[in-house]
Amino acid sequence: MDAGMLIPNTSPIQVNVNFFTVLLLVTFLIHLWIMNVMLGTGIIALIRHLKKDQQTDLSQTIAANLPFTIAFTINVGVAPLLFLQVLYGHLMYSSSILMAVYWLSVIGVLILAYYSAYIYDFKYDILSEKRIFFIGFTVVGLLWIAFVFTNNMTLMLSPDKWAMYFENRSGLCLNLTEQTLIPRFLHFIAASVAIGGLAIALYRQIQKDYDKTDEPVDKNKISQWDQDIQTGLGWFIGATLIQMSIGIWYFMSLPETIRGLFIGNNIYGTTIFALVIPLIIIMLVCGVRNNVWMSAVLMVPITLLMVLMRHLVRSAYLDSYFRLQDLPVTGQYSPLILFILALLAAIAAIVYMIRLVLSNRLETV
Repeated sequence: MDAGMLIPNTSPIQVNVNFFTVLLLVTFLIHLWIMNVMLGTGIIALIRHLKKDQQTDLSQTIAANLPFTIAFTINVGVAPLLFLQVLYGHLMYSSSILMAVYWLSVIGVLILAYYSAYIYDFKYDILSEKRIFFIGFTVVGLLWIAFVFTNNMTLMLSPDKWAMYFENRSGLCLNLTEQTLIPRFLHFIAASVAIGGLAIALYRQIQKDYDKTDEPVDKNKISQWDQDIQTGLGWFIGATLIQMSIGIWYFMSLPETIRGLFIGNNIYGTTIFALVIPLIIIMLVCGVRNNVWMSAVLMVPITLLMVLMRHLVRSAYLDSYFRLQDLPVTGQYSPLILFILALLAAIAAIVYMIRLVLSNRLETV
């Protein structure tokens, strides 16, 4: 069967496709940072409980912030998901139908994982050894959601596999035959642990810098913060090295034509690839030298380049089926203007709320 016959017709968009593409990439980048902090710190806390490593209150600090990061991840994740549907909705809806049971399970699993994170936070002192059950449930739930999303995002790019629906209409199809599925999933997990570790180090570094302007802080607390900074950087460096190894696996699992985009066959893709490698090395050197701020600063352009690479891979996969430039445009710019105004107001409100939350936590945690 011709895979093109299975692809639904596209719907017109209001403005030039570049506007929605930029909004998709920017909002996804922000969502990615927060999502990695959420999952990465959760995994670190779980491993600490498994190792019975309770020398500091780091796990309790993670517990106190986990419900906040989950809530923030969910809310910020709405925007890129909507823009993805605007541009690739006809593809994403089709892949979602194939795996409908798993896709809908995300809602229930997320609610339960979120509830478990609240118990882990609010009952931390009285849970004792039972803490591992609640943080474990939260982490496993979040990993399942990540696995489902990875399946959907890869299945969306493979219309040639959609014919499986005629053999299995139960909504229980997964893209398990996709050779990039596992390395792509593991690459995301390793990145989450790396950024989670960096977030821990940055959080403690901010606390140290914040308290320099106030009354002297207890030396034991400063020593504890220094230890947590070293712990966070250790996770960051180790997970980044693992991520690079998995990245090679992921890169080699891509079709040869797509790999070629990053090694000479496409100026844009090759330039991005050439910039990422040295930046990662410099970032690791900064981490080894305990330069938390520079590591965090370098993480921003690195993840931006990774997002651009991801978008290029997606476009290359779909090139023979669909191109964004082919979407019909109605030329209605007034909704975009209203959206941008509302977005600016929302960003201002969010920044204000984050400042209030961080100010409170820096003083109390």
